[in-house]
Amino acid sequence: MGKMEYYKKVKKILIIILFLNFIVAIAKILFGLYSNTLSITTDGIHSSFDGISNIVGIVGLTFAAKPSDKEHPYGHYKIETLTSLIIVVLLFLAGYEVLTSAITKIYNPTIPDITFLSFLVMIITTLVNIGVSYYENKKGKELKSEFLIADSKHTRSDIYASCAIILGLIVMKLGYTIFHLIKNC
Repeated sequence: MGKMEYYKKVKKILIIILFLNFIVAIAKILFGLYSNTLSITTDGIHSSFDGISNIVGIVGLTFAAKPSDKEHPYGHYKIETLTSLIIVVLLFLAGYEVLTSAITKIYNPTIPDITFLSFLVMIITTLVNIGVSYYENKKGKELKSEFLIADSKHTRSDIYASCAIILGLIVMKLGYTIFHLIKNC
């Protein structure tokens, strides 16, 4: 497979995943705002970072696909590695966003409206992310794409965060909050 065909295949995968990531992000953000559930809203913001990383990948691969020139006699393929490093920065930014939102929520607590729909939104979006992560990792290994493999791990971090939120929703639905836990220690 030539480099141009490789980049076309990787970009096609990223466009599909971009669409799915933004659907997941929008669903979480809108439902989180509607239900006054900061953890779901924040998870939606984290999911939007997955979509942003897809855009970074599409742009990076567009430049990486450029043929060799006078200044770059070996081509531009190393840009794919650089875009993988950008994913790492996005992961740190997402972690920072989650941490600051959590601290804000501790000082300004609100009671979220946890319903069956809360669980449904989180479970469906988590299942979509599991499928996306699996598909992207599989294709990344098939195509030997550093970017796809790194991005699949970024999506996997979203899965872990979503599972923690589902667990937190269960605990809150059972009537426990951080204040109950602290009081009983």
